[in-house]
Amino acid sequence: MMADIDQIKLQKTFTHGDQAVLGEIAKILKPNAAEIINIFYSELLGHPDVELFLDSEIVAERLPKVVTEWLTGLFDPRTEEEIAAYVERQREIGRIHARLNIPMHLVVDGMRLVRREVNKRMISADIKRDILVQAIVLIDETLDHVMSLMNESYMNDLLQHERNLQSFKMQVPPLSLAMECERMRSFVYDWFNRTVLFFYENNAPSIGQWTTLERSEFGLWVIHKIPILVQEPKFETRLRHQVRSIDDAAAKTAAERAQGIGKQFTSNLHTLTDCVSEVAWALSSLIDETLKMESGRDTLTKLFNRRFLPTVIQHETELSTKHETPFGIIMFDIDHFKNVNDTHGHDAGDMVLRQFAEILAHNVRANDYVFRFGGEEFLVVLGDVVENAAFDIAEKARTTVADAAFKIGSGKNLNITTSVGIAIHDGHPDYNRTIKRADDALYSAKHGGRNRSVISPRSA
Repeated sequence: MMADIDQIKLQKTFTHGDQAVLGEIAKILKPNAAEIINIFYSELLGHPDVELFLDSEIVAERLPKVVTEWLTGLFDPRTEEEIAAYVERQREIGRIHARLNIPMHLVVDGMRLVRREVNKRMISADIKRDILVQAIVLIDETLDHVMSLMNESYMNDLLQHERNLQSFKMQVPPLSLAMECERMRSFVYDWFNRTVLFFYENNAPSIGQWTTLERSEFGLWVIHKIPILVQEPKFETRLRHQVRSIDDAAAKTAAERAQGIGKQFTSNLHTLTDCVSEVAWALSSLIDETLKMESGRDTLTKLFNRRFLPTVIQHETELSTKHETPFGIIMFDIDHFKNVNDTHGHDAGDMVLRQFAEILAHNVRANDYVFRFGGEEFLVVLGDVVENAAFDIAEKARTTVADAAFKIGSGKNLNITTSVGIAIHDGHPDYNRTIKRADDALYSAKHGGRNRSVISPRSA
């Protein structure tokens, strides 16, 4: 592969190249690195596509230091043993770029800025001409090799993400999706009946006195789940447009109610009814299509596999950044689960896992995702949630588990508990930080006595 060639060339540069040239580059680069990175950020921040990635307080505080360290370390002399770690570091940076979904053209622009500023300072320095020429060539070659390493890992990670996204859509059990669509269709009709009744009972209803469909559980479901559950991308666009049409029709109907139940009120109500019928028809069509599909998943708990977790969290990270609404992670760990297997057998343990999964699935919202994270650990992704609400969801599930009698066969029941860690996304585009904070909170819950929920502090 191209990256292997780049590794060989980098190894040749650092082990057989002119150490005096490397020394001159390092001598000039290190005292100027901070200034170069400041220029790097000031110019990139003027790019219209960069706001989502660099306009974050956490990124602004931490990233310049990291990039400065990366730049100053690029031309340090290395032994053959150190080259492999150096190469892997560049590949990891490419994977991070892919994980944050940073467009490749921004990475290329950033590298171009670094190259320009480094070369400018080399040219203005008091260096012999022959050393300067060698230094410029070495800088250009090194940055080219580094960029190639980043690009390869970036593309590999991006392609894997796309494969996972498509596999994720294929793995959703059709019956499960159909049942969820049916539940959402019933929700829409229920919302319609409650809203119309409210209009009839109030002479002058005003916006804010009823929940719009867009901000209801159904609206959140459309935003957070439809894009990555449904194969047809235009379906989400149509559904969101229909939801907005319903809310517009409801607002007009409410405005006319102040004039009494007259012809215009009735006409607007008919429009609202038609819009609701369109959404119901769209969901019915989706139900019909999903039931035609063969199920692609047959796991113990029927939950999503952690393989698809990056796909979901990246989607939630993008929504959080775009709409400035936080998302949350809840991690559950069944307390003393090993004792269940050791005492009652693995069949009993499997029964506990299935029932535990059912409890979690029934105690989250329509726009949330439940994963079996591994073994007796489970993870829930909460879309559009604040800290208090996340804690309430976690506590509801925890207490339901504690109160339940888990059937383990032969007429026997078992009582179990679960420890819970909660973290709210703090705005940093690397979602692995949020998972780590939830995991740390779970660790605190277990070491604090188990059967409790702990929230990770935002500053963690």
